[in-house]
Order: sequence, then structure tokens, then C-alpha cells
Amino acid sequence: MDIKALGKQLNKQYSEAEENEMVAQIHLFGIKYGKLIKGKGYNLNDIIQIAEIKDSYITELRKGIKLSAYVHFTEEQSDVEVLAEILKDRYNNTVNNDSVAQIHLFGIKYGPLIRRENISVAKLIELSGLNDSYVTELNKGIRLSKYVSESTIKI
Repeated sequence: MDIKALGKQLNKQYSEAEENEMVAQIHLFGIKYGKLIKGKGYNLNDIIQIAEIKDSYITELRKGIKLSAYVHFTEEQSDVEVLAEILKDRYNNTVNNDSVAQIHLFGIKYGPLIRRENISVAKLIELSGLNDSYVTELNKGIRLSKYVSESTIKI
């Protein structure tokens, strides 16, 4: 889901909320899409602007995103679907033909999560729409994540 779709979804949830439930809907939006928003590095101000809601609601959106680490919806996209979307986005938006390096960096950044959640690398590559040959490259990045701290590299 791109940032425009997120903004439209937030607008929909806010607009369709029952009286006195608008803030709760912003929290729920943040909970549901928090991983995606953080994973893609989307600007919260941009989402608020696209949603056409008050700028002050950014605080409520931040609260929901923080809660997303602790609360999960049963119909929510799985971690593998969110990660596949992030990987696809990184691959498709590479510059200077460094797509393989981007796959390695993705593996470094998300390797701990992929290992902890026992996410299938083959399934992740399949859902991202990348060629099966990139399974090996992603595995290299995941292995590197054991030795490289995310804070030591620009990801």
C-alpha cells in the first residue's frame, strides 16, 4: 500500500467514524498500518495531509503506531506480507542498478525479525514478486544481520 492509499484509508476511517469515535479510529489505523508505515519510512505529516484531517491528529496517529508493536488484528496483513511489500518497494525504487545490494540491506535490517518469526525466505521472495534467484541474496543479507548492527549502516 502506498502513502496515498494510506491517506485515503485514514480519511475513510475518520469520516465514517461514529460520533466521538474519530480519535479511536485514528489509533486503530495506526495500530493496523504501523508496521507498514514504519517499514517504508512514510512521513506521518504527509499521511495526515493526504487524509485531509487536522494536523494536530499526528499525535494520535503516533500513539496508534506505537501501540502497533503490542496489538494485532486477526485480519491484519501478516508480517510476511508487509515485509514482501517493503522488499518489493526497495527493489523497484533502486538507483544505479544496486538492486542486489538493496536486497542484502533489507536482509540485514529485517533479518532478526525474519528469523524470530520463522518467516520463509522463499515465500517472502514469492510474495514480493521477485525472481526466485534472489532467495540466495536475501539469505546472505539475513546471515549478515548477525554481525552488522542496523545503526552502523545507512538503510
